[in-house]
Amino acid sequence: KRYLCERLLAVILSHVKTFRRNRRLFSMKVHIARVEALKARMRESGLEAMLFTKDANQRYFEGYTGSDCYLLITEEKNYIFADYRYTEQAADECATAKVVPHRDSFPSYFEGIAALCK
Repeated sequence: KRYLCERLLAVILSHVKTFRRNRRLFSMKVHIARVEALKARMRESGLEAMLFTKDANQRYFEGYTGSDCYLLITEEKNYIFADYRYTEQAADECATAKVVPHRDSFPSYFEGIAALCK
């Protein structure tokens, strides 16, 4: 009886892991499609870049659930300027953006964005 319970638990945990992995892949595809659609609209409008400062917009385009960051989307690359305490989280959650840490020993948001836009 104990063996069956352990085996059943192992099967359930395996399915949960598979579900989470598949959900994450689906989520990444959705975010990538959103960014690509935005870039198409940017090209149509003649915009070279867009800067998002609201958490909801960052979550919508990149999937980042943290706070205290800016998202810069350009035609070539996407960047998320995250507080250095959240760089690991941002690297794990973001679909396409390169993580740029900021805070005291790093350049400010605006210095970092200005450097990337040159």
